[in-house]
Amino acid sequence: MHTNHIHAHFEEFDRNGLTCSEDESTYNECFGGIARRLTKVNEIRAEQTNPVLLDGGDHFQGTQWFTYYKGNASAHFMNRIEYDAMAPSNHEFDYGTFILADFLKKVEFPVVSCNIDITETPELDGFFTNSVILNIGGDDVGIVGYTTTRTHLISAPGDFQITDEITALKTEVEKLTNQGINKIIALGTSGLDKEMEIAREVPGIDVIIGADHHHFLYTGVPPTNAGDVTGPYPTVVRPNDNDIVLIVQTINYGKYLGLLQLTFDDDGKITSYEGNPILLDSSVEQDPETLTEVEEWAVPVRALGEVVVGSTYALLDGENPTCRAGECNLGSFIADALLSEHIEFQGDDGWSDVSISMINSGAIRASISPGEGYSQYIILIGRYNRKKWIGNTFINDPYG
Repeated sequence: MHTNHIHAHFEEFDRNGLTCSEDESTYNECFGGIARRLTKVNEIRAEQTNPVLLDGGDHFQGTQWFTYYKGNASAHFMNRIEYDAMAPSNHEFDYGTFILADFLKKVEFPVVSCNIDITETPELDGFFTNSVILNIGGDDVGIVGYTTTRTHLISAPGDFQITDEITALKTEVEKLTNQGINKIIALGTSGLDKEMEIAREVPGIDVIIGADHHHFLYTGVPPTNAGDVTGPYPTVVRPNDNDIVLIVQTINYGKYLGLLQLTFDDDGKITSYEGNPILLDSSVEQDPETLTEVEEWAVPVRALGEVVVGSTYALLDGENPTCRAGECNLGSFIADALLSEHIEFQGDDGWSDVSISMINSGAIRASISPGEGYSQYIILIGRYNRKKWIGNTFINDPYG
C-alpha cells in the first residue's frame, strides 16, 4: 500500500481537493480523508498477507491544517495509521529544517533518503537514514529513499545538499545487495520520467514508488472523474532481458490508496504482480474513532479559516495554464502586496531598500473568486524561496 502528495488533507474533500460542503457530503461527492484511508488500510491488512504501508512524501503544505499545526497533525495521524516508512519530498522543506526536524522527532517510523547530505544542518542529524530493512513475512526487504534534486529550486531546504538520485541510489542499493537483500523498493518523488530513468540505470531495484507532477497511473477503466490517466499501473520498465522494474504512484491529496500485490521467487525476482489505485469515495466508511479525532483537531483550523482577510470585485486568476505561462492578475496582485508591505520611507534623500517584488509562479496554486476572501483559501504562497534584494545580492528572508 502506498500514498503520496497528501498535502495536509486530513478531512474528506470535494473533487477539487477543497472543503467538502454539506450538500456534497449528502450526495456522496466527497473523497479521501485520514479516517476513510484508515478504514481501507485496516481492511487490506486483515485480508492480505504481509501488508506494508509506505509514503512518498509531500504531506506538508496545502491546507489550513498545515498553516495551524505545521507538521504536528501529519505526525500524529501518520502514526495513527501506522506507516512503515516515508521518504521526504520537496514540500517537507518549505518552512526550513527546524519545522521538519520537529516533525521527524514525533514520527514513529523510519524516514529514508539516500541523497540528502545533512553535514551542514545538525538539527536534522539522526533523523534520516539512507534505507531501512523491513522483515516482511520472514523475508528481508530493503526500502531505499530518495528526494528530488529540484528541492532547492522549489522549496526552502536550507544549507544541506541533495545529490544526484541515480548516483546515490546505485551506492545504497549495492550496499543492500552486498548484505544479501534481493528485494528492494525505491521510495521517493522525482517525477515519472526520472523514475523511469532510475529503473533503467540502477540495478537491483524491483519496485519504485514514486510521484511528483501528480501523475495518475491506472490499468483498465478508471473511476468517474478520475482525470487524465498518464500510464498503466504498474508501469513496467525492462532494464535488460532478465529483469523488470515496476513503477507505481497515486494522484494527490489521498483521493486514492495505491495497492500493488507482489510475488517474489527465492532469488528475489518478481514472478507475479497486480493492483490499482483504490478510490476512497463514500463507499468506504470513515473510521468512527479517527473521525472523532479529526473533528477535535479541526476546531481551531476551521476557526482560522473563517477569518475574512479581504475582498475582491474581480476574479483573481491563479490557475496553472495562466500563471505558469505568463502574467496573471493574481500574481501581479501578490507582487504588489509584497512590495507595499516592505516599502519603508528612508528619509528626504532616499526612498526604500526594497523597490522590486517578484513572486515565483509555482507558488500560486488556485484562483480567488469575487467576494470576501477567507483565510482558508489564502494559503497560496508559503515560504517557498522568499528572498530580499540587499545591495546586489539575493538573501533568504526566513521571517518575512
